Amino acid sequence: MATVISINCVLRIDAGHCHGLYRTLCQHPGAGVHFLGFIKAIGSDCAIDIESKRSLQRKEAADVSPEPDTFVDKVAPTMKRTAIGTIYRVPSPTLIEWLESGQATVVQITPLARQTLPLGRMTAPVQSNTARRLTLIEPFMDSQNLANALIKASGLGPLVRQVISRGCSRATAYRLWGLLCTHGFDARAVVAAFDMCGAHGQSRPIAGNWQKAGRKTLGQRLGISVENAQRGLTEKDRQIIVRLYRIHQRAQTSQRKVYDQIIQNGYVQRYEQTASGLKPVMPAKGTFPNARQVRYVISTEVGKLERVRRLTTQGHFDRNLRGLRGNAFDGVSGPGHTHAIDSTIADLYLRSSINRSWLLGRPIVYVMVDVWSTAVVGFYLCLSWPSWATAKVALFSAMCNPTLLSELWGFGDAGSLNPSPSLPFRLLCDRGEYLSQGARETGIDLGLNAAFNPAYRPDLKGLVEVLHRIVKDEQYRNFVPGAMDARRKELELRPNVKESALTMREYAQYLHLTFTQYNLFADRSHRLTGDMIAAGVPPSPAGLWRFGHEAGFGYLKQIPEARLITSLLPMGEVMVRRNGVYMAQLQYQSEVASELQWTAEARNFGAIEQHMHHFPGSVSRLWWPNPRGGLDVFNLTPGARTVPESVLDEWVDVLTAQKLNRNDQIYGQLVSRLALLTQTNQLFEGAKRATKDAELKQSGTAPAFREVRRLEGLLGPADELASNLVPASGEAHSEGIASLPQDSDPYETCKQELLRQLNQEGPIDGQ
Repeated sequence: MATVISINCVLRIDAGHCHGLYRTLCQHPGAGVHFLGFIKAIGSDCAIDIESKRSLQRKEAADVSPEPDTFVDKVAPTMKRTAIGTIYRVPSPTLIEWLESGQATVVQITPLARQTLPLGRMTAPVQSNTARRLTLIEPFMDSQNLANALIKASGLGPLVRQVISRGCSRATAYRLWGLLCTHGFDARAVVAAFDMCGAHGQSRPIAGNWQKAGRKTLGQRLGISVENAQRGLTEKDRQIIVRLYRIHQRAQTSQRKVYDQIIQNGYVQRYEQTASGLKPVMPAKGTFPNARQVRYVISTEVGKLERVRRLTTQGHFDRNLRGLRGNAFDGVSGPGHTHAIDSTIADLYLRSSINRSWLLGRPIVYVMVDVWSTAVVGFYLCLSWPSWATAKVALFSAMCNPTLLSELWGFGDAGSLNPSPSLPFRLLCDRGEYLSQGARETGIDLGLNAAFNPAYRPDLKGLVEVLHRIVKDEQYRNFVPGAMDARRKELELRPNVKESALTMREYAQYLHLTFTQYNLFADRSHRLTGDMIAAGVPPSPAGLWRFGHEAGFGYLKQIPEARLITSLLPMGEVMVRRNGVYMAQLQYQSEVASELQWTAEARNFGAIEQHMHHFPGSVSRLWWPNPRGGLDVFNLTPGARTVPESVLDEWVDVLTAQKLNRNDQIYGQLVSRLALLTQTNQLFEGAKRATKDAELKQSGTAPAFREVRRLEGLLGPADELASNLVPASGEAHSEGIASLPQDSDPYETCKQELLRQLNQEGPIDGQ
């Protein structure tokens, strides 16, 4: 295939010693030559610009290079002194031979930034200047006229004169010609470079005896001589200011302090020895930069982001100010692949369901979110401090059967996600309770992969953090009783604790309704692709969740419910006594206990200790791992001391309060018994004295029993006995239920210890 040479392309020629870049200007078929415009010598940056006066004089003398046969020999020694835009004539066969042999190659020159901007988006001065230049260069843009001028007139002179006649100088004409040769023969080549002319925003340091740039001072405008006038900035000043700024600018450091440090460390050259030590001697006024000059240097020499970084800590910048490089769902294959989990303290106070006058404090809320669909797959509510034990129950709440979870918490309906969530492939979490041996063992047991965020980087799972904020804001806007607003709390406008009214189960139902509303109606229109819109996918987290699984790229790993219970739910001690199965003094029943005759064994051989799984959010049932296989359910008996809807933490609080008040009860019983003993003794002594007196007064024969009974039946009981029958009145002392100690051990440890003691003690008073 024949080699074709395009006009306006850039060639790199390596023939002989002529290493340089050239632009093809035009060709003359009749003469069989190509004209090239010199751009730059390869390996040298000292090519003389055509704007210089010497270049103009040389071009006036000769606009065309020597003959083609002397191109290599005569150009090579003077290549570094060649002006940009110098024209060379090369025979077309020679140029084709260079291209085919590899001595010449076509290259690309990346345009400048100002040449990539459309003319319509440039500033008005640039557009006006560019339009004038386009009018001037019209004679240069016709390649045929250019070729005829170079062949007939042997130079660029005729075209230059045409350009001059349009209203410019000879220097301007050659400068425009150089721009066309360098950047190409189009309108973008002559765009004015106002950004390089030293105008507003450009550095103008003084050197030698130059005057300070900028507006004159008031004294200079009024013609008043000012001593120690403020000098301008030199390049050295800029270097000192920037270097010291980067050293001293830190978070919580004011600009005034930074300026003082810059002057002290950069411009104080003398010190005086005093009795108290060295004292810096300030330089003369006007010999060092003022605060305004320092601010200007910092704003022009230091980037905006760098200034922001130095005004805050690196952790705060990474969490709240860093650039966003993607979405949370990037790298997640589909729904169910990655779940993010986090816990927070709810912004409201709860009441006890057993006695609403008792306060439970603020609960811990776990929330688990699917990263791809942004759907809330589960939550858990507890009073225990965050730990892996409570985190496991949160996992169980997200992966168990929605019907079972509704029965345990008392929800009115099942979950809002279809299909129901299951064990994810990866769990995204913090380096808290999840980075533990228990979490590692659970992950190995269930095949769960944990992905940990760096320390102090909650922003890397910001979806869960945002949901926490949404719930807190929502409950405050909806006037949930007892809810507090964190922003109002910071302003010391704290709500009254007595305004709280919800119990744990009621608050759990509120969270269930809130998250269901979010899953079904949160706007996710920006996530829908064209295929999703065509398929009618609802623009909600629940819609994305269902579409992902129906399309086949969702992740589902179903685990039997029994496996979830044994792996995730906590196990507590259960005592089998002769009158039943008890946990925390609550009686449970099951046909399995009757078949195995546990109560008979306990009656004959002593209490039996068992271990069963329980859900802390409800005392309604227990799960016993049967050694023969499977899980057996133990339900709370109808006559138990509390209702099945009670939360275990609330019931433990009641037992703890009862135990704390036990000493008062024992003391009151003792006082009552002593009072009864005193009154009984008084009654007996009075009866003895009355009998003795009656016997002394008796004369004659005493009547028979029958006569006495007849007289008693007619006359009624003796008045003396009736007057002495005074009921014993107790002086029981009760001061109400004592409050729990505030300086006790962590809640969970205390609760487990109390449960162990209560199981050992058994029912109070044989109940």
